[in-house]
Amino acid sequence: MNPTNIKEQIADLDSLGEQKDASLLTNIRNQTDRNPLSYDQIQYYFQNDSDNLDSELLNNFSINDINLSDLQDYQKRLFAATQNREYLTNDYRKLLIRLGLLQIDRSNPDQIYKMKKAALLLFGKFDAITAIFPNFFLDFIVKNDSEDLDYLDRIYTSNELNHPNNVYRFFTATYDKITAAINKRPGFKKTNSRALILRAIREGLVNALVHANYASKSPVKVTLLNDCIQFRNPGHIQISSTEFASGGNSISRNPSIFNVFIYAKLGDHSGIGGHQIYHIANRLNLKKPVLTQKTLNTELTLWLVPQTKSCT
Repeated sequence: MNPTNIKEQIADLDSLGEQKDASLLTNIRNQTDRNPLSYDQIQYYFQNDSDNLDSELLNNFSINDINLSDLQDYQKRLFAATQNREYLTNDYRKLLIRLGLLQIDRSNPDQIYKMKKAALLLFGKFDAITAIFPNFFLDFIVKNDSEDLDYLDRIYTSNELNHPNNVYRFFTATYDKITAAINKRPGFKKTNSRALILRAIREGLVNALVHANYASKSPVKVTLLNDCIQFRNPGHIQISSTEFASGGNSISRNPSIFNVFIYAKLGDHSGIGGHQIYHIANRLNLKKPVLTQKTLNTELTLWLVPQTKSCT
């Protein structure tokens, strides 16, 4: 589909009839009254209106496309969080089934197991992931200031040696780097303060990864600066900014990925992750977090400086 003008784009949506929610069409029409939508934005509406994209089953992918060292690392973390010895299996196919990442294709009369897109995104080898998501790219950079041209440190997904291949390894590598940096910051000398801010940071990082639209051309980008940490992901979260801050509602774009983080207690299933971020910032007397939602992306800024300090 490559419509040449906005009327054709909306007509294509209308032609889907009941497959598309009326609010989606209203949203597009209202926005076109103000500003024309780009083709990327129209594509986004199609992608964003589809539920559980990470749960779609893949043909011609197998355990050979999984980075076993990353799956084994997660397995250890999962056991540490649950103390459930059933997770300590050497049958990794069985483990993927238990995690809901390998599922029977009931549309196939042979009832064969197939891998979900979530399995590939979470634990896959980079080349296998980019065969399905050609623009897959997760990026973490450390800079003194947002205006700096040079970065102090960087992690990004790649098939290069010592780079994370997938979502899970990017999460662990990035969180470890951030933890080391926070431990050195004078503003978080107290053990309790460090634990609280790291919990808020973990929630922000998980939030960016489970709400990301991995079919987008834009990357997931995490930036650690002197005064704040920014989490930017393609796609907007499925709830309002007010609901995010107040908690109690959780709708993930990638529920299968979200569940894998929840199983290992790396996120909050009750929908209070956003509320925790705001609550922790207030408790530590930090400047209030800022959540900015646009058509194609979401950015969360978690400040690391007190409310009384001027931030750039």
